[in-house]
Amino acid sequence: MSGFEVWRQDDNGNRFLVSGHAERADAEAAVAAMEAGVQHKQLYYVVVRETPDSEATGDRR
Repeated sequence: MSGFEVWRQDDNGNRFLVSGHAERADAEAAVAAMEAGVQHKQLYYVVVRETPDSEATGDRR
């Protein structure tokens, strides 16, 4: 199982989780919306979040 996270990196190199999404298209739309606003020295990007199968099913081996 996987999901998609939107991260922001500021001009000092600090990284922050902005939001999580089930679909890549939703995550990329969030990035596009943030980049469409006032321009800053910040980078927005999407990361694939992988969830181990045992965690997704509740299997705690």
